[in-house]
Amino acid sequence: MWRARWLVWVALVLLSLGAGVGLKAAPTQNGDGVFPVPLTRYEVGAENDTALVEVLRGRVAAEPFNLWASLIFAGAIAHTMLAPLITRAAHGMRGRHAARWRARGHAQGGKAPVSFWAEVVHFCCEVEAIFGLWVVPLLGAIMWFESWHTAEE
Repeated sequence: MWRARWLVWVALVLLSLGAGVGLKAAPTQNGDGVFPVPLTRYEVGAENDTALVEVLRGRVAAEPFNLWASLIFAGAIAHTMLAPLITRAAHGMRGRHAARWRARGHAQGGKAPVSFWAEVVHFCCEVEAIFGLWVVPLLGAIMWFESWHTAEE
């Protein structure tokens, strides 16, 4: 078992070392081939007395992707904070599934089969998986606003 874990770690290290080889600027819709957009491109917010709301409006006007990336990040944070509630809901689903199984007269004293949806909901509340799940809409937003090549890089 430890050999399999060791091989997985070695493979991940080798893949991460080779991930940055050969990267170059991708053609983007903002016209300059740079993603993310550098702060110097934003006009609003250069002054120190600019209100935060105005700075954010200016950045969203210059690059609409900023709004979607922020909303996706906020969703991931909210999902993380709600993880204990989702876990309780998954455990309730497991209990109801087991009760239905016993009510049908199956497996007296034995274990009920696993509820697929309860396990899916439980997986969705694992903190390790939450940001991995939210990276899918983020990649979709990058592809929508920029390009597949940018998302790939």
